[in-house]
Order: sequence, then C-alpha cells, then structure tokens
Amino acid sequence: MKERKTELPWSHIYWLGMLGAAGSYTAAARRLGVSKGAVSQRIAELEQVSGVSLVRRTTRSVRLTQAGQALVDGTEQAYAAIERGFDNILDLAEIPRGVVRVTAPVALGRQQIIPLIGKFLEACPDVRIEIELSDHLSSLAQEGFDLAIRHTSSVPETHVAWLLRPSRTLLVAAPAYLEKRGVPKTPDDLAAHNCLYYLRSAALPAWSFVPAGRDTDRHSVAVRGNFCANNSEALRGVVMAGQGIALLPDFTAQEDVAAKRLVHVIEGHHVFTQLSVQDNLSLAGYDVRKHEREERIRDALAFFPEIEEKRHERAGALSGGQQQMLVVAQGLVKRPRLLILDEPSAGLSPVLVDRVFEVAARLRDGGTSVLLVEQLVEKALALADRLYAMAHGEIVLQADTKEPDLQRRLEEAYFGQHA
Repeated sequence: MKERKTELPWSHIYWLGMLGAAGSYTAAARRLGVSKGAVSQRIAELEQVSGVSLVRRTTRSVRLTQAGQALVDGTEQAYAAIERGFDNILDLAEIPRGVVRVTAPVALGRQQIIPLIGKFLEACPDVRIEIELSDHLSSLAQEGFDLAIRHTSSVPETHVAWLLRPSRTLLVAAPAYLEKRGVPKTPDDLAAHNCLYYLRSAALPAWSFVPAGRDTDRHSVAVRGNFCANNSEALRGVVMAGQGIALLPDFTAQEDVAAKRLVHVIEGHHVFTQLSVQDNLSLAGYDVRKHEREERIRDALAFFPEIEEKRHERAGALSGGQQQMLVVAQGLVKRPRLLILDEPSAGLSPVLVDRVFEVAARLRDGGTSVLLVEQLVEKALALADRLYAMAHGEIVLQADTKEPDLQRRLEEAYFGQHA
C-alpha cells in the first residue's frame, strides 16, 4: 500500500460533491455560500493532491471525471452520516438538556442569579444546574465548570465572555450614622470616619476616588474601621445597623438606596478599591489551578524580593521600578501569549535591569511573545529576535537581530550615514 504523506482534504472532497450535484462552479458557490473562485481553488488543490483530473470542464457545464465521481460516491455515505449527526446536535440545542456547572460570587449569586433559577428550570425541565457560590477564583477548565459569572474589567484570553450587565460600586452609609458622625464631603474626610471594608489581605485597604469626567485625576486614601468581611452582604448588614461607611456593589445596595435606608456619600466620584501585590499576582493566575498558581507566585516573588517584602501592601504604592517588577512577575504567573514591556529599565538599577531581562527571556523561552520597548539597545538585542527602530514616529529600520553590523546600521538610521 502506498504511504500517504498528506492529510486528507475532507472539506475539499465535500466541495467536489457539491460541484458534481450543482453542475457549475457558480451554482456550487451559491450553495456553499462562498465565491466561485474559492470553489475553483479548492478543486485545483484537490486535483494536485490526488494527482488525477477530477473535473471535466466544458463551455456550458462541469462534470466529474470517472475518478472524481468514484471519489464522491465513495464518500457520500460518510458525509450523509456527518450531516445526520449534526442534525441531532441541533435537535439538542433546540431542546436544552443535560448538566450545567456554574460558579458565581456569593452575594451576586444569592441576590441576582438564584431568583432567576426557578423560571429557567420551569422553562427547561431537562436541564440540571449545579451552582457553586464562592468568592474564590475558580478555573473553569481545571475544576470542571461550564460557566463562570464574575465581576471583571478584563477577560482572560483563554475565555469567551458576554457582558451580562454593567456594575459599579457605591459608597454608602445609613442616615443614623451620618446624623451621629457627620457627612464626609471629600475623600480625605474619610480619615475621621469608621470605614467598613472588604477583606482582601492583611494590608490596610485603600479606596481610590476619580472625579466624574476627570479619569486621570485619581486620589487614593487609606481607610480604617472596626469591621471587615469578605462578603458584601455581611458589610451591608453592618452598614444598615448604622456602624459606618462601606463600599458596596450596586446590586447589593441599590434597593436600600432607593428606599432611603442607605445614602450616597462623596457623590460625583467613581470609587475603586486598590489591590495588594499578592492580589494582583493571584488575579494574574485566575485560570490556573490553585496549587500551581501559588507555586508560580512563589517562583515569581523569588526573582523579585523587593516586591516580595511588600506582597501585602497596596500595589499602587509601589515605586516606578517596583511596578515594572510587578508587571514581569504577573507575566511569570499568567504566562500569557503576549507580554508588553514598556521601557522595563526605567527606574531600575543595572542589576535589577538584568534580572528583569532574565525573566523576560525565561518567558520567551516558555512560549510567550515579548514585545519590548526599550532604549538600552544592547540588552534589548540580546533578548529580541526582531528589531524595529523608530525615530520621529516612523520606523527607520527593520532587521533580524542576528544580522551583522546591526549596531552601525542603527546609528546610521538614527543619526545619518555620517554619524
């Protein structure tokens, strides 16, 4: 038997059968929803692979040769079986059935998701839902979930996501508390108030305020209080009791605000919580199994003891150089397809620059594409495979980093031939 060295072009064979049934390239293209040229190209490729003529062309019609007809006849039943199997799948889609495993945050699940489950099950009685309410990040692939409902502003590149609804946080207090302690007018006034905060780490929390319409004017304040919890419903209960000011998701607070049981404070600002270094690294490994994620975080922090010492502090309080370390450390945890480093040498000593480039090289060797914007040319060339030199907003040189005499060509590109 002759050994086959190429993969069978199954889609090409199917298109050949459509061409034989339609009798012309135009009619076959119309049935397939493609261009006439695409059909002609597929048939030519199939003839090249098979080594025989499959189509007999005339001025008025197209007919299959004996070899072409034999190929179509031999595969007709197989394609018919595929079509029947696909039709069965479509029937399943028309009548939902089976098990759906879902993970959702506790408060969002209890307040927004669970009230809808009854109507869904009534409409789809053949579906069984298994829902896990947890505020811990879960890996869909590793833990067997079909669907995750999460608060996020960015989606891991390995996931497909749909926006269910926009959400924002509200800074609220009970009227009784404000009557007793006064109403804060500015973010800095919170220093004199009991702030009830979400428990994320051992570090003291910070809330960041951005005036509406001034996205670049961000002001962060450290907050203190005598109660914290890792659940917004627990925070809501203590706020309702008049014990302090809290930052709550809108779906938790909106009914109480509408009924005036809670009141907005410091209006005209968007409010955000600041995550610690540890939180940032944990989020970078969102879709990694917990044990492996913790191991990756330990390895990443071992490269950068400067931020390991501040792992429970706010990431926003890091220096510029430490911010660069955190970006690279997040890459070690996430191991993305693409990592962009914008002048990683900025604010770092030569020793730390070498360490950052060493980690970037490790990521590259692990399959991550590294896009490096850097002025330290020699170090960048040692890491990169391809170079693009820019001057005055234009690319003045493109080259492979292994090409000879590259340093001189760079100087000429930047300064002219007489540099």
